[in-house]
This record gives sequence, structure tokens and C-alpha cells, in this order.
Amino acid sequence: MKKVLTTMTDKNHLLVGCSFTDPSWQDAIPWSVYYSKTYHKSYIVAKAAMGWTGICTEAYMYAKQLDISHCVIMLPTIWRRDIEVNHEGTMCNAMVNLLEHDQVIEHGKRKWICSGGLNYQHEGKELVKVFDWQYKYKSFLPIFRSHALALKTLQLYLKSIDVTYTVTAIRDPMEQLMGMEYIGNELEDLLHDVEYNTWLKFDGKFINKWLIHDNHPTTKEHKQLGDYIWQNQLT
Repeated sequence: MKKVLTTMTDKNHLLVGCSFTDPSWQDAIPWSVYYSKTYHKSYIVAKAAMGWTGICTEAYMYAKQLDISHCVIMLPTIWRRDIEVNHEGTMCNAMVNLLEHDQVIEHGKRKWICSGGLNYQHEGKELVKVFDWQYKYKSFLPIFRSHALALKTLQLYLKSIDVTYTVTAIRDPMEQLMGMEYIGNELEDLLHDVEYNTWLKFDGKFINKWLIHDNHPTTKEHKQLGDYIWQNQLT
């Protein structure tokens, strides 16, 4: 049965992302926690090193059990690869908890192997072989298609329950497609499908260009991100 939504202020927001959004691994106070404690109480679904596929799938699974009014999705870079694995198996380097503010309210149930961040370099040979095979034989178009499908599934679900959403990105996906001109039309179509032209930019720039660096933000910069997202969210 479809949920009955009241006003936006009555319900938590859902903040989704990777390391920029995940408070569990960093000393800085991330934009997500600042946003939740300053502007609007929020759930957080985020995992350092995870890519589009993993974080959007986890957000979709958690959103199905939550009563929310708005969702902010901050996408990482596009070259990460996430593979959900058997929950009874031992091959796993990521599980995603559900947080409210910066407190865990539900521990992750699904197991993932992720190639992002330090995971890829420091995991055992068996895991490295999995990703080497993916990148060598699957090629980038099917990988990016899985990214777009996970994001689109989340967007469609949020629309189906009348929840507004804001999508933004740490880096512009179009700038990450150098050398991919031979499949450029297909990639542009996929970005169009996930409403790329409506994504939130910061004074016309994505986050790394707005901050003028590619490092993780300081607490001060996280506050600036949280302020801008709150003031410019697409509701």
C-alpha cells in the first residue's frame, strides 16, 4: 500500500553517498551530519570507497523501509566497481549501515566487494583477480550501464512514493569519460536517462571544481557543502 506523505518538514531526509558523506571513517564532520544536525534531521546511507551501484542499491533497499520526504544523492567517481556477493560467503570488504545523524540505527545486511579507495590495493589476490577480470573483459559500457540502472531504480522508486530528490556529484561524469569517445553517444544517453542536466551544481560547478581541489573536504568545507545543498535543493 502506498505511504501517505504529509509535509516535508514532518519526515527525515535521506542522505546518500561515499566517503564525502560517510561519517564513520573520517575525523572531519561530514556535510551529511552537519546538514542533519543543522537543517533537517536525516538518515545517512553512505560508505567510503563505494561506487554508484553499491550506494544507490543500498539507498533503494533502505528507502523501502523508511518514511522520508527528500533524498540527497552525492555520487562518487564513475570508475569504481561494486559487486554484491552471497551474504553467507566470506568474500566481502563493505557493508552499509543505516545511520540517523552519526549514530548507527541498523547494521548492514548485504555484503559487497568494492574496488574504490584503498580496498582494491590492499585486499587479497583473489579479490583483485575479480576486479581485474571485470575491468578487462566486461569493458566500461556495461559497467557504467549498471551504475545508471542503480541510480535510475532509486530515482523511479522515490518518484513512486512522492519523495523529491537532489542529485549531485563529486566530479563531473562527462569529464571522466576521456578516451571513451567511441561509445560517447551511449554514455550520453545513459546520463540523460538519470537526469544529468538537472543535477545540482555549485555555482555552475561540480564539487571538486567548486572546492578547487580533489582532496576530501575539511570540516569547514563540509559545512559550505551542507549550506549550499540545503539552500539549493531541488524540491
